[in-house]
Amino acid sequence: MYKVGDKVVHPQHGAGVVRAIEEDVIQGFGCFYVIELTAYNRTLRIPVDKAENVGLRLISAPEVMTEVLSILNGSPSNLPGNYIQRQTELGGRLRAGNAVGVAEVMRDLTWRSYSKHLTSQDNGFLEQARKFLASELALSRGIDFEQAVTILNQTVASE
Repeated sequence: MYKVGDKVVHPQHGAGVVRAIEEDVIQGFGCFYVIELTAYNRTLRIPVDKAENVGLRLISAPEVMTEVLSILNGSPSNLPGNYIQRQTELGGRLRAGNAVGVAEVMRDLTWRSYSKHLTSQDNGFLEQARKFLASELALSRGIDFEQAVTILNQTVASE
């Protein structure tokens, strides 16, 4: 069980801070984590008893975030040329919510954008990956979200 002040990551929405644990006494739905998302100007309510099933987790350790930056600075993997295969592969990595897998998505799509036109779906995945990683990096390092975006963009472009 998480407590108020814990820094957590939702696999689809990125990192945030548990601001409250509220009970829904009116509709009787139980207790909810109220999470203030770092990348978006909104809060997310996750039922406490469903948090594990949704994949809610604590933010990654600092050494994992160092690995993320190393991956962004590394050589890209080849993405499938077939649109459907590429979307399936990238979407699966993003849904898993693993910082390392999301970093690979950001790296590979950024590199692909240098030589090929990205589809609107590719662009959406790239932006989702960037926000996800920046929110987790910001909370991990105690920096502003925009500073984290800048670090990520500079790291992936430094090759």
